[in-house]
Amino acid sequence: MNISKNVKSIVVFQAAAASTGTKKGIILDMQGVQGVQFIAVLTSAVDGSVVKLQVAQSDTNSTGTMNVLTGTVDAPVAASGNLAGKAIILDVYKPLKRYIEPQLVITTQNAVISCIIAIMYESKMSPQELHDSVLSEALLISPEEV
Repeated sequence: MNISKNVKSIVVFQAAAASTGTKKGIILDMQGVQGVQFIAVLTSAVDGSVVKLQVAQSDTNSTGTMNVLTGTVDAPVAASGNLAGKAIILDVYKPLKRYIEPQLVITTQNAVISCIIAIMYESKMSPQELHDSVLSEALLISPEEV
């Protein structure tokens, strides 16, 4: 089995300059989809920076109506470049509301985000179409060497 035709990958948050605060990604419609995995990739963080990835949900497609879910994933406190080029991952399976929004919370000191990628899986409709945020995709099956 290959996953490329069984998931939908989306860049839900693009690179952002060094800052603190809550960074909100694209709201996803989970109708017909069982789960989504969010991968937040960090570029760098000032020592002492605290970074966590959380998800909010709502019955409506509006950031103003989102409620944060119980459970987050925290990166270690930034020290000596330990967050540079690293990722934190949060998987949400069978959310209770139709719309969900990834949120990266940065406190204490600045951090730089490379991106947040969402991988939606177990869709009732296959194959998944390529999202506008993904330029291209390829599947190699038993590829020959160049």
